[in-house]
Amino acid sequence: MIEYAVEPLSLSLIGETVPLQQGYWDEVAGPFHSFGPDVDWKTYMLAQQTGRLRVLCGRVEGVLKAGAFIIITPHPHYACIAASLPLLFVHPDYRKGREGLRLVKLAEGEARNAGAQMMMTHGGVHNGVYRLFEAMKYQDFGRYFVKVIGDTTPVFKAV
Repeated sequence: MIEYAVEPLSLSLIGETVPLQQGYWDEVAGPFHSFGPDVDWKTYMLAQQTGRLRVLCGRVEGVLKAGAFIIITPHPHYACIAASLPLLFVHPDYRKGREGLRLVKLAEGEARNAGAQMMMTHGGVHNGVYRLFEAMKYQDFGRYFVKVIGDTTPVFKAV
């Protein structure tokens, strides 16, 4: 069974996350395949320093198997504190049953405890994760429209 806890973002946690994030990218990147994984870890670290990041880690015998990165911030257009899930992953070996549902519910709780009033995320239609969010009563609030318009050279460098 996966055991969950909020952990501080550190260089060692980044090192554990990168292979899982790479697998996630390989699986769901869709139209972003022109852009390889190039996480802006400095921005995540800054969010942590300002109290706006929660990293929920799921481990089995100490090994990272699932996680949710939660950013807490005032919404720029609505009068509320929003939480977003820019990174959510469950190792393929643990996707049976209700593990994804459990992870998102725990992420919602962490966000609520941090003062968030609304949770926002996106789910790819090509990988089916949107079904999880629909089952959890998330509302479809629009669509992403994506078009590559410039150079695809990586912008950020690893920490």
